[in-house]
Amino acid sequence: MGYMPPQGSPKAAAEWYTIPRVDKTPSVTGSWVDVDVSDVVPEGAKAVGVLFHVDGGWTYEEETIYYGARKNGSADDGTYVNMSARHEDRYSSRFDIVELDENRIFEVNVNRTYIKVYIVGYLK
Repeated sequence: MGYMPPQGSPKAAAEWYTIPRVDKTPSVTGSWVDVDVSDVVPEGAKAVGVLFHVDGGWTYEEETIYYGARKNGSADDGTYVNMSARHEDRYSSRFDIVELDENRIFEVNVNRTYIKVYIVGYLK
């Protein structure tokens, strides 16, 4: 994630705040869905830290999983990760920072129910 000045530093463009992990896993798979984090992050938050955790649901057959996040209202494909189930490790995680809209909403897309989505912090 590159250099991040310490909180309170006059050179910091944004400050990172860590919060206890909050589960925001969508109930829908295979399409972009809104994730409202206004109950988790305060007004003025610009982005959230999203932790995607693949929770061991893979079979060892040929199976591709994907997950991604993007700013609410965006038409792009978001940040996608494609993985094949032939990978030895059936558990993995990925961290992304995703921009929020003015209502503190972003979008997420996962194609398997065993891909969990957690909020772990925010930028303000």
